[in-house]
Amino acid sequence: MRSYALTLLAVTLRLWKLGLVLMFHPNPMDVYRVVAGLGFVPNLLLAEWLIRRVSQQFLTDCLFGNGDFDQICTIAGNQQGDPMRAACADLTVTSLPSGHWLPLERKAELIQAICTWLGTKNLL
Repeated sequence: MRSYALTLLAVTLRLWKLGLVLMFHPNPMDVYRVVAGLGFVPNLLLAEWLIRRVSQQFLTDCLFGNGDFDQICTIAGNQQGDPMRAACADLTVTSLPSGHWLPLERKAELIQAICTWLGTKNLL
């Protein structure tokens, strides 16, 4: 998101420049000094606002794919998942008969589980 905001700087810089020149007719060097700040500060503020707004939504609804035979990253029967459970208001855990490489071992089943979960959250 921040990368898009900085990339959009090329557009907003010209828009600010056009607006300032049409309204105030300043010296060209003064325009560049003012526009340098005006070009990226509002873009980054908007990007940060969007990031924080969207990240709150993601922290409320979370899906965790758990492999039944995974001895490394399982959250079943231990405390490894407690920080995730504390951070996510609505944590859904789906378990599939797999080891540690769940996306490789059960690709179709995992995709189906993700699509089903997205459907229940009205995100698909």
